[in-house]
Amino acid sequence: MEASSQPQISSILNELPSLRIFLPMEPLRPLGKSDWEIDGEAKGSLSLESFEQVSTKEYRLALAGKAEEGLLRIKLKRTTFLGRFGQEEREFIFSYVIDQGAPTVTLNFKEGDFPVFLDDGFLDLTFSEPVEGASLKSNYSFSAPVSSDVTIINVLSLSSKSYRLVLSGKPQRSFDRLQFSISNIKDFAGRELQNKAFNYFQPKVNILPSLNVARCYPRLVTLSDGKVMIIGGIIPDSSPQDTLSSIEIFDPATNQFTVFPQVLNQKRSDFTANRLSDGRIIVVAGLLGPGSNLANYLSDFELIDPSGTVAPVRRMLPAQVRAGHKSAWAGDGFLYILGGRGHPSAANSLAYLDRVDRFDPSTNDFVNVKKIAIGRDGLEVGTDSKGRILVTLGIRSQSFHSNSFEYYDSSSVTASTEHPVLLANTRRFHSLLRDGADQFYVLGGGNLDKITAIERINADGSNTYLANFTEQRYFAGFSFWNQNQILAIGGNTDSGFASSIESLNLSNSKVYTVGTLPYRSSCTTVHTLGNRDILILTGNQPAQRLQIAQ
Repeated sequence: MEASSQPQISSILNELPSLRIFLPMEPLRPLGKSDWEIDGEAKGSLSLESFEQVSTKEYRLALAGKAEEGLLRIKLKRTTFLGRFGQEEREFIFSYVIDQGAPTVTLNFKEGDFPVFLDDGFLDLTFSEPVEGASLKSNYSFSAPVSSDVTIINVLSLSSKSYRLVLSGKPQRSFDRLQFSISNIKDFAGRELQNKAFNYFQPKVNILPSLNVARCYPRLVTLSDGKVMIIGGIIPDSSPQDTLSSIEIFDPATNQFTVFPQVLNQKRSDFTANRLSDGRIIVVAGLLGPGSNLANYLSDFELIDPSGTVAPVRRMLPAQVRAGHKSAWAGDGFLYILGGRGHPSAANSLAYLDRVDRFDPSTNDFVNVKKIAIGRDGLEVGTDSKGRILVTLGIRSQSFHSNSFEYYDSSSVTASTEHPVLLANTRRFHSLLRDGADQFYVLGGGNLDKITAIERINADGSNTYLANFTEQRYFAGFSFWNQNQILAIGGNTDSGFASSIESLNLSNSKVYTVGTLPYRSSCTTVHTLGNRDILILTGNQPAQRLQIAQ
């Protein structure tokens, strides 16, 4: 004699809010909620909310919570029944399949990433629900020519939904694209896997024409039409250091650089440049020449019309000169200019600015607003999801590098203060990138030494050491790639220039070498053109464009 239920045992269901149980025999004692147990991969947050006896052999169970995908079991624990030949000890299990759609899979390397998991010797997969066939290595394959060199030798089960493919061998032949395919994997309802193929690409550095004027550390701004404006900078190898007022336009559609019909009113380096909501470009302060001469420090700003039909408009800042400052948009919609240096002498208090200026596009002018907590030269900034400006590190006084950061809240009248948590490394001239989880990655730079360590400021203000780049990256370029990696490009080392392109994988916090930079110099500037598209400028060398090889 077997028990039965409504819905029927082994049914494929979207959910299971209630259940009617029909027992073949009468229990010799009253049953209660504690006699029933829910388990299986699909249990999720399900619990027995209420229990009702309808007759001596029929019961109604009401469930609360949400089931997940997979097998669900409702178990009646061992109980004494009155059977045909006397008392019997029995337990009953009612099994169901919860199916809320076709299964999917995610890998620890996103589609479109570099296939550097081949260096690791393993690839991790996580299915959206328990599936059948995931433990069979024959259900996974690589495309040629990698398939001839790399073998999947084992599949390890990490959990009910996670697996690791163990790989043997390294690619012996070059390839531009690798496809990883999955077959014959279904969920317990018989639905086939939804995403069955993943493509991975090798990086390719395309050599572009040279700029019309060679320049180090220009400022690059993407215009409303997708073209890139390249502004000012330093003349490479000039001694004493000389700066530029010329402007160029890069067209990603044609890979061509053209001379902009207007020039800045004042040549400059170490300035900031931002695009305003109306499309104009604002260029703020900087250096006319060597930073060792106070006369070279600028206190002006210029507004550039991207049409090129009118000359840039030059106006003055409300206070002292500044260079090496940073700019950021705050949550109030205004552009803020923060920190920097205002004097060449390290012993002068103006060398490390705590000043903040805010630009008002309605008046085309700046106003001085509340300060950052400490003066910072060589700082970096970024805006978090709350509209606060994260201000990081830099030099705070003569020969004293900072390892502090602060959240500058423009909406608050309260004075800005340093965050109580400190980073592990002091550094200046570093980079700061924010991901979709409101985490900021602190990259490159240096103090008395050039730094390879990668740190992350988490959304709650805590910080985490992640890894080290293989090469030092002082004045390097950094950019997101495929939303899952950060690329480190160029930069200075103790012995010269960094030649490799390195990738920090955000899924596993590991660093991989993924390519080589054909042209490199003492100055590297990168500008993100797209999800997997980066423009690279290296002084008097040809321009380069990093894309995927196809």
